[in-house]
Formats: sequence, C-alpha cells, structure tokens
Amino acid sequence: HTHAYTVHRLDQFTSGILIFAKNPAVQRKLRDSWQTYIVERRYMAIVEGKPREPEGEISSYLVENKTNMVVYSTRDAEKGKLAVTRYHVNKSSRGYSQVDLQILTGRKNQIRVHMSDIKCPIPGDRKYGAQSNPWGRLMLHNYFLQFVHPVTRENLKFDLPLPRNFNI
Repeated sequence: HTHAYTVHRLDQFTSGILIFAKNPAVQRKLRDSWQTYIVERRYMAIVEGKPREPEGEISSYLVENKTNMVVYSTRDAEKGKLAVTRYHVNKSSRGYSQVDLQILTGRKNQIRVHMSDIKCPIPGDRKYGAQSNPWGRLMLHNYFLQFVHPVTRENLKFDLPLPRNFNI
C-alpha cells in the first residue's frame, strides 16, 4: 500500500493545494529546503474594504510568541522573520474586494497579517481584525502552486479552481 507524506501546510481554514510526497526521502528534501524548490504560490482572498492602492507589495517582519503563533507585524528586522506579499485587486463590490496574492516568502499567517496591516482583513478572520463573516469561512484559497521536483528536477505546476463563493 502507498503512504502519503505531508510536505507543507496551509493555515487552518484556508482551502487550496496541498503537496504530498510518495516517500520520506523526497518529503525531507522538500520540507528542509522548501524555499529552494518553490517557484510561485498564488492565493485568492476576499477582503473587507478596498486596499488604498490597486496593487502593491507588503513587506514586514512577522513576530511569533513562544507557542509559534504570529502575534504581530513589525518593521524591526531584529524582532521577526521577513515576509513579503504582492497583491492585485481584481474587483470591489458591496464593501469587499477580490484580491490576487503572491507570497514571496512562506511565513505562518503571512497573508492574513498583511491584509490586516493594510486595513483589509479577510472575512471570517477575527484573530486579525475581521468585522464580518458572511460566507461562514475564512475567505483565503491557494489556487496555484509551482515548484521544482527535488529529484527529477521537473517543473511542476498545479492549479485549482476558485470555490464558487469567491466571486463578488
């Protein structure tokens, strides 16, 4: 029988693509050097409000507490780990915006914190300041993932349709 070995994670309540390895050796290579093999990660989010700029890049340092929970974002490089997120607003309607996001670093809760930093938290994300939850879920979906296989060097691309409720 076949086993599946988890390579990476999505934040709890985030939908989207997960990668599993077929054997522990490949799992270890990908896990230990994920940033080396990853080419591109894209997410779609519905956010409260509308970002001031239609597109941009958010860069900050994410600070975790002793239980590895991201507590806040800072400009102080001494205190946290660098996180960089690019965004593009696709459309806005009725107090919400659909935002396409590309993460250039893979920090825990990165998108959620960065959207909160620009005063556009993700609905359903009370931890980072959301005031609403009309969809009954966290409105964050990993729809595209591209990476290089650590053994075969094959360039692998995966995409996943958006859930129906991501259209505003």
